[in-house]
Amino acid sequence: MLIRNVDKSGRIAVPKKILKALNINNGDGIEIYVDGECINLQKHIADCYVCGSSHDTQNANKGYLCHRCFEKLKLK
Repeated sequence: MLIRNVDKSGRIAVPKKILKALNINNGDGIEIYVDGECINLQKHIADCYVCGSSHDTQNANKGYLCHRCFEKLKLK
C-alpha cells in the first residue's frame, strides 16, 4: 500500500512506478470516477473517430484514428 497526501489544491501524485506499470506517459488522459467510497483512475484510451475502435489509436490532428483507419485514409 502506498499513501500520498493531498496538497492544498486537492491534488495527489501518482508514483512513477504505478504510471509505468500502466503505460501512462506525460500528456496521457486519465479517467477518474467514483465507485461507492473508492476513487478509480485509469488511462483514457480515445476511440477512433472513423470506426469507433479504441485499439491502437493515435492522435491525428483534431481527433484519434486507429491504425487500420489511418492506413486506409493514408492510401486515399
